[in-house]
Amino acid sequence: MTVRRWLRFGLAAGVAWGCFFGGGGTPPGEASPPPVVVRGFVGSEKLGFFQDPQVTDLLARKYGIVLRVLKSGSLEMGRQKGAADFLFPASGWAADRASSGAPRSADPEVLFWTPVVVYSWKPVVRVLEEKKAAALRDGALRLGDLKTLAGWVERGTRWADLGLPSLPGRVVVLATDPTRSHSGLSFAVLAAAALRDGQPPTSDSLPALLPTLRELFARQGVLQPGTQDLFDQWERTGMAVSPLAVGYESQIVELARTRPRDFARIRDSLALLYPDPLIWSAHAFVPLTGAGVRLKEALRDPQLRRLAWERHGLRTDPQEPPQKIPGLEGLAPGFPRVLLLPEGPVLEALSRGLEGVVPRVP
Repeated sequence: MTVRRWLRFGLAAGVAWGCFFGGGGTPPGEASPPPVVVRGFVGSEKLGFFQDPQVTDLLARKYGIVLRVLKSGSLEMGRQKGAADFLFPASGWAADRASSGAPRSADPEVLFWTPVVVYSWKPVVRVLEEKKAAALRDGALRLGDLKTLAGWVERGTRWADLGLPSLPGRVVVLATDPTRSHSGLSFAVLAAAALRDGQPPTSDSLPALLPTLRELFARQGVLQPGTQDLFDQWERTGMAVSPLAVGYESQIVELARTRPRDFARIRDSLALLYPDPLIWSAHAFVPLTGAGVRLKEALRDPQLRRLAWERHGLRTDPQEPPQKIPGLEGLAPGFPRVLLLPEGPVLEALSRGLEGVVPRVP
């Protein structure tokens, strides 16, 4: 069964994934396993987890694993698998795509979940609420009218035209390169669904949708290659440069937990928007060698899964309630509407259709 089909089944059934994962490692009183260097590529949004000293120390001490990881766009990993023991993209489709033709030692497995979100700032959100594009529901801001927002971008509407003269320039939603990064492609799917009144794009509908979708990405200028690159830009440059940026919910949790000073600097002005409907990103681990299998088994360790969730915001169960973090409000307690990604051939055609977008200067 492909990760894609497995993911569809899992979400439909509402399975609590964490209950399947037991412990592991070296039993008390036994010698530690011989050390092994495990090399792989991970989506940029997970790099913080794999570089966390608490994670690397536990892997080395309990499992004899020495990590060597590099970041890569989820959609680029297929070109980099030659010298890797594992790949860890941000979606099941990307995992199937990246591992196609590789001598896999085991099937891909979804280990983490993250909702795709839009990061913004309170003055911008006030405008979106006034224009009925966003609303506060169940303790979280929901971006329910992406079609209107896409229309503003396509027409070159200025923030001043919407009642925010303090913000220069035109309305733009920043997303990563949809030919390299899963979050950028997810935004393209969300926008396409909004243009089709909530229906996911199909092979037949793509030709009519692509001109508008290409314009949404062209208006951004130069596209960031990875989700963490874009999040860092949003956090550091603020509202004037990055008024709206697509990312993962886990990133703001990781910022608050691991870089509290940086979080405190933007805490009072940031805003977190959940698209409605929402796309779940299912992070699927692809072992390519025996060493990769060893790491996959280690990542089932309850201690590592707790670190992934509590310090890096990577959910190990899509039913997990939100964390309570001082100073961080608006983490959604639930997601009443979920948009499933289209089948692989549609995603492939969508990604190809967004190749070669020429940045448009505002």
